[in-house]
Amino acid sequence: MAGMSYSGSEQEYMYAKTNELSSDEDNFFYLDYSPSTADDYIAGNTTWKRKLAYYGRLSWDWLGRYSAQFNFRADAYDSSYLDPDHKWGYFPSASIGWTFSQEPFMEKLVGDGFTYGKFRASYGVNGSISNLGSYAYAASLSTGTYSTGVGNMTYWMNDQLYTGVYPSTTLANPKLRWERSKQLDLGLDLRFFDSRLAFTADYYYKLTDGLLIQSTATLMTGASTVYQNVGKVVNKGLEIELDWKDRISNFSYGIKGNVSFLSNNVKEYKGEGTRIEGLGFLSSSYTMTFFEEGYPLWYIRGFKYTGADPGTGEATYADLDNDGEITDSDRTNLGSGIPDLTYGITLTAAYKGFDLNIYGAGASGNKLVYAMFQAVSSSTYNRPGWLYGDRWTETNTSGYYPSSLYQLSDEKFYNSDAFVYDASFFKIKQIQLGYTLPKSILRPVGIDTLRLYVSLENFFTFTDYPGADPEVNASGYDSSALALDYGGYPSAKSVMFGFNVAF
Repeated sequence: MAGMSYSGSEQEYMYAKTNELSSDEDNFFYLDYSPSTADDYIAGNTTWKRKLAYYGRLSWDWLGRYSAQFNFRADAYDSSYLDPDHKWGYFPSASIGWTFSQEPFMEKLVGDGFTYGKFRASYGVNGSISNLGSYAYAASLSTGTYSTGVGNMTYWMNDQLYTGVYPSTTLANPKLRWERSKQLDLGLDLRFFDSRLAFTADYYYKLTDGLLIQSTATLMTGASTVYQNVGKVVNKGLEIELDWKDRISNFSYGIKGNVSFLSNNVKEYKGEGTRIEGLGFLSSSYTMTFFEEGYPLWYIRGFKYTGADPGTGEATYADLDNDGEITDSDRTNLGSGIPDLTYGITLTAAYKGFDLNIYGAGASGNKLVYAMFQAVSSSTYNRPGWLYGDRWTETNTSGYYPSSLYQLSDEKFYNSDAFVYDASFFKIKQIQLGYTLPKSILRPVGIDTLRLYVSLENFFTFTDYPGADPEVNASGYDSSALALDYGGYPSAKSVMFGFNVAF
C-alpha cells in the first residue's frame, strides 16, 4: 500500500475595541454605541496552515503462523511551524508476529482448554509538533495591541490613529525540529476455554528525544519565552487486559478489565539540578512544576508544609537542609501529575431483548495542585472555604492552616504541599440500559431493528480530591501545567435517551 495526503486549514478573525461608550448602562455595552470621539481600534487577519505526507506499508503472512509488517511515512508542515530546512520528519516502523498455536507441535495442546496463542513484537518511530506555536522558529514583529493585553501600540495623534510595531515576546529558534519518539513493544495474546477467556499483556519502552517545550528565555534577549527541543524522556510500563464472556441459555454476560503500570522519567537534560521552570499559581513569583533530569516530566517541586505556629499563626515548613532557614534549597519533590497506574472495567449483560453496559475507569498515584485562584495579597476572592474553616486564630491556636494574615503575605504557603492533593479517582463513566424490540413486531412496518436506550454519563466519581474534577483539563496552558488545576471545566453529567433503527 502506498499513498499521500494533503490537508489545509484557514482561519479568519477580526478584533475590535473602543475606549468609550455613550452610556454605562448594560444595554449600551456594544460597539454600536462608541461615539465619534472614542479611540476605536479594528484589526483582522487570515492564517493558513498546510500539511503534506507520504506513506507506505508492506505486509507479509505465511501459513497463518508468521506475520510481518513494515511501515514508513514522511510528514511536513508549511513554514508556519518549522524552518524549511527542518520541516520534514521521517518515521519508520516494523512489527512481527508468531501465532505459535498454529504450529504442528501444538496440535495436541490446542483445544477447548487452550485455544490460541501469539507473540508480538514491534518497533517504530513517530513524531509530533503539537506543542509548537505559529512561527516559533522565526523572529517576528506584531502590530497593534500586545497579546497579553498589558500594552498598546496604537496611538491617536493629530486626529489620526497610528499603529505601531513591536517585537514578538517569543525568542526565535531556527533549529527547532520534530519531536521524535522511539517505542519498543513486546506482547502476548492468549485465549482459553473456546475463546471465552482472553488474556493480553504488553510491555513497552518509549524514548522521546527532543521534547518540544516552551520555556523562559534568557533575560538579556528581551523576550519572555522560547521553544526548544530538549532532553530525553522515558515512558515504560506493562499493560494487562483480561476478558471473560459467556452465555447461559438466553442470558449472556461479559467482564473485561485492564490495568496499565507506567514509569515516567526525564532520562537526560544537562544533569540533575539543572531545571526548566514551568508554571505555578497565578500571579505567584514561585514556579511549581519543573523539567529536570532524574524526575518525572513536569514534576511538582515545593516546600513541605508542617502546620501553623501555635504562638503566631505563621506558616512553618520543613528545614530539609538543616541550615536554620527556609530557602529554595528546602524545596523538594512533591509528586507528579502522571499516574502510576490506570485501570478500567466493563460489565455487559443481555437477556432476551434487554442489554446493560457499565463502564468505569480510574487512576492512582497522580497528584494535583489546587491552583485555581491568585496567590497574591491584593486578591482575596474565590478562595476555598477550607482555608479558613481550620485556620489559626487567637481562639483556635491548633488550627492546621496559618492565620488569614499569613495566608495573604506568605507566598511560600502557595508553593507547598498544603495545596498538593492525591488526585486518584474511580469514575463510573457510563451506565446504559437498552431494549431491542422483537423482529415480529417490526417487520410488518418495514423496520429491521429498533433499539431504545437510556444512558447515564459521568454520574459517579469516587475521589478525595477537593476540586471539581480530578481529571481536570488545563486547557489553554502548555504541557507544564499537567499537574496544575486552574479550574478546568469538569466532565459534565448527562442523561441521554435515544434509539437506533435499521431498515
